[in-house]
Amino acid sequence: MDQLDHDIVQDLLPLYHDGVCSDKSRAAVEEHLQTCEACRAALTAMDAPLPEVEKAADDTAVAVKKISGEWKRGKRRAHIIGVIVAVVVCAAAAVGIWTLTTWTCIPMDGGDYTLDVYRLKSGGVGVHWDFREGRETWYALTFREEADGLHYYLERPILRVELFDFDSNYNRGGDAMFESWSDDAMETEAIYFGLGEDAVLLWKEGEEVDLPAATAAQEEKKEAAIDFSKVKIEPLFEEEVDFETFSKSDFRAVKVKACDAVKKSEKLLRFTLDDGTGVDRQILSGIHKWYEPEDLVGKTLIAIVNLPPRKMMGLESNGMLISAVHTEHGEECLHLIMVDDSIPAGAKLC
Repeated sequence: MDQLDHDIVQDLLPLYHDGVCSDKSRAAVEEHLQTCEACRAALTAMDAPLPEVEKAADDTAVAVKKISGEWKRGKRRAHIIGVIVAVVVCAAAAVGIWTLTTWTCIPMDGGDYTLDVYRLKSGGVGVHWDFREGRETWYALTFREEADGLHYYLERPILRVELFDFDSNYNRGGDAMFESWSDDAMETEAIYFGLGEDAVLLWKEGEEVDLPAATAAQEEKKEAAIDFSKVKIEPLFEEEVDFETFSKSDFRAVKVKACDAVKKSEKLLRFTLDDGTGVDRQILSGIHKWYEPEDLVGKTLIAIVNLPPRKMMGLESNGMLISAVHTEHGEECLHLIMVDDSIPAGAKLC
């Protein structure tokens, strides 16, 4: 067999090394290798390990693993940040809705309601209002001093709360009775109901205000209505409380499971309450003057539940029930705050 050309043997060496060339080619390569040192060296090099290639592969695997880890950590961080942002946005939206529908109020005008003012047989004045169709809303009766006298008026939240289903006369109309204009607390020359051009004169010092006489039904309302000319409220606190301090108070809806008078006490009632935790909560409250215990069972009340425990008449009280107080005819009046029974026990006020 003629000796193969050197370049041809170089091309055949990989096949020869892997044992896949023909018998004739193998014989020719072996013959050439006997006389060619360069080809023998090339064949020997094919058996040498490839550390650099393996190291590169290892480095690539490490790099890929590192990138994968960074991606997973980044994904986890993005998920956490997304959850936080969603919670903040929802909280801000809830606070905004609550502020506009509950907290921030504006005066109502004559376009919101119709007014019926009448003279009682006693000489006092009665006022009845009905909201016009589509104007139903939560409202409050308040007053302020203006240049021409004292003005009572209705106010409502910025956003009407028709989005809630309030089936109550409280959001459709109301009554107020003014029985006396000579009380020392009424240091004003005139009293009106409403503001601006909607104001209706109820009383003016030294003048007889011409008002229609009350009907029999209106006279009957006199007994149930509050005489606002006799009502006094405590002045608002001038000291401000920052939101962080306020938010530490935990107000919850609680259901009255049982209520009884505390022995040897004229004031205290003992409440057994469902606060949503599954463990009964006991709160003592000095309201026996205004309420009988059996009348409160089943009611839904509001309590602050994170006050430190307090001993009264040997019994531990864990929290405080929320009430509203004012002075009427020189006597303190108290109303325990009761809310809709559809509110579940433990619901948080916010």
